[in-house]
Amino acid sequence: GLEVTGNNNTINSPVVRYSGGTGISVSGMGILVQNAESHHNATGIYAGGGGSADPEIRIEHAKVYDNTDRGIHAGGNVQVVENTVHGHSGTNDIGIYITSGALAARNVVFDSYTGIQAGGAWNSALVLGNRVYQSSNIGILAYNDSEVRENVVCSGGTGIFLDNSG
Repeated sequence: GLEVTGNNNTINSPVVRYSGGTGISVSGMGILVQNAESHHNATGIYAGGGGSADPEIRIEHAKVYDNTDRGIHAGGNVQVVENTVHGHSGTNDIGIYITSGALAARNVVFDSYTGIQAGGAWNSALVLGNRVYQSSNIGILAYNDSEVRENVVCSGGTGIFLDNSG
């Protein structure tokens, strides 16, 4: 795969496939990943952002599909915006998994076991204006006061499931 750490980097149009692990992994501040294509990995794209005072990592206009675990996994001050994510349909696979304040906005997610998962144990995230369909389990799964607004979820298992149990 491709791993980028550091600050103020732009990764434009990488294609990563069949890596066996994470296709694209980024961490740091001020990182832009745009027009990426990541498929047939364990996780398509992983992004770990800094605290709320740091500039965000932004993943935009990516095509992420047919990975064996997660399409996009983002935590911290990360924005996952306007991507197409599909084909994560194995049991417990997730199209987009965001935690610890990350944002998923205006993405198209389909043919996944769970389309988008927001938050987890003791953290939350924001899911805004996505289109999610053909999720065999849950379209959007939101934990711990994660915000879910203005999404369209249809044609699959449970549409939106909110769990504030911690």
